[in-house]
Amino acid sequence: TLFWKCTILGSLLFLNDTIVQAASALDTLLPVPRQCEAREGGLALPAKATVSLPQAFSVLRPEIERIFQEAGMAMEPAVPGAAAFVSFREGQVIGTTAAWQLAEAHRLDIDNAGVVVTASQPAGAFHALQTLRQLLPSKGTNELIPKSTITDWPEFRIRGYMVDVGRNYQPVAQLKEQIDVLARYKYNTFHFHVTDNHGW
Repeated sequence: TLFWKCTILGSLLFLNDTIVQAASALDTLLPVPRQCEAREGGLALPAKATVSLPQAFSVLRPEIERIFQEAGMAMEPAVPGAAAFVSFREGQVIGTTAAWQLAEAHRLDIDNAGVVVTASQPAGAFHALQTLRQLLPSKGTNELIPKSTITDWPEFRIRGYMVDVGRNYQPVAQLKEQIDVLARYKYNTFHFHVTDNHGW
């Protein structure tokens, strides 16, 4: 009957919500990383997060500031030679000869000392930032970043999303918002149909 269908559906939704809430931040990472070693405990967020950023990754500064602001932290450059809350390092993290995998590969090491991001290219460091973004607790909460080591690299060279505005009109602002969201989940290709003969 309709009553029992609604009752069962409600129970399943409640159970699913409970399971999701109980899952740790590591369990809900998307996409699922290739390697993830969880450790006991977590890292608390400081009010001001110091960042050590090599010149090769300086293009990421606006994205770092944006992510930290979402979590309620202010960003400031680390004093040379001093420990930083987040340190970016240039280095190869996987043993592969595929240049496109090397460019996007990254590793996050999270322990009591802070967060260390290792990548050989800015693209990999950017992807590591998106992983860190998912691990950061919501603004105003006292949750911790789970201590862990996360290593990831892409399975597929092209991870794309296609939009056809020849048939589905969308404003530029909405398209940009979609691209920002896709970048959070490590899509790397935007396939854009401005128009075509069938659409017109």
